[in-house]
Amino acid sequence: MRRRLWALLFAVIAAAAAWFEGGPFGSPGRAWLGASGLPSNPETIAAVEVPATAERGIGALDAALVLRAVLRFAPKGIAFLDPIASGDGMPLLTSKLGDAKLPVVFTANAGGIVLPDITIAPGVPRLPVIPAAVPPGHSVGCAAPSGPGVLVIGRSADRAVPSSALQLLLDVDRGPTLSGKVPGMIRGGMIVAPVNVAGRSAVNSLAARFVERISLDRLLVRTEQSERGEIVADLSNLFRDRLIAVEIAGGGGAIGLAALRDNLADAEAPPAWSGFGVLLVASLPWWRQSRMNRMLAALAAACGWLLLAMALYQQFRIVIPLSVAPLLPLLALIPRGFK
Repeated sequence: MRRRLWALLFAVIAAAAAWFEGGPFGSPGRAWLGASGLPSNPETIAAVEVPATAERGIGALDAALVLRAVLRFAPKGIAFLDPIASGDGMPLLTSKLGDAKLPVVFTANAGGIVLPDITIAPGVPRLPVIPAAVPPGHSVGCAAPSGPGVLVIGRSADRAVPSSALQLLLDVDRGPTLSGKVPGMIRGGMIVAPVNVAGRSAVNSLAARFVERISLDRLLVRTEQSERGEIVADLSNLFRDRLIAVEIAGGGGAIGLAALRDNLADAEAPPAWSGFGVLLVASLPWWRQSRMNRMLAALAAACGWLLLAMALYQQFRIVIPLSVAPLLPLLALIPRGFK
């Protein structure tokens, strides 16, 4: 009876730790797993935040002003992660696009390329119709209603199409072949991302560290200062040879782009993994060794759990609860009720 009470207590502790780890407080363990899977030279995304128009899109004039300000710094590519609202600025935007010698991607739910090697399940919802102005001759990626994580793949007429963030990476990397299924895993070139039934991946909190932001107003002021002959090195450092995400202020699309580029798009493990961890911790009262041997065995089990977590993250970008690892040796030290 005493062992059962201890097992129940340990199970409650393990379940609470797993909830805390995956709850609203965030997970240092998740960031640690993300750091272990980062490329050797992670890229930083430059994000330009623009005000929303009445149509909840990016104004065509604002888009043209962004291009005028950043093209001189020779970035790698530019993605407008929110739809462009049609307006009086379209002729100016089209004119500025004529100066672009780099990939420029727009957002709309029609006109995007089809990904033939990706199987998409019938249960994946179709993309909603959104009003968007797209200059002719430029790549298009899909958009979706706001939701957690980063949109990777959308479903259009029973075919898979890339999001605008993913389309930018495909254009910059010169079209690596993507394969996989939705829901499931998408792979191709530098891109590895698990996607759920909504075509989204979770975003590791570490991705926010690889985004540098500037507002459109600040960008225009700094551009005017440079045109007056003042030395403005910060703009060159921010934009040169970088991917640029243009989004409505307060959006999280730039962080999602950073997650896709730096292998920080991941997925929660199925609930069975949390349950297995809870059962492992709850089994401690039945480990019959002495306290020292029990602690050594718990340390070995904790190391094995960490190695398993790293292997699953590296291969499938699945995050299993890491709180099991410190709990095993810690609770193994408690002598009462174990004999």
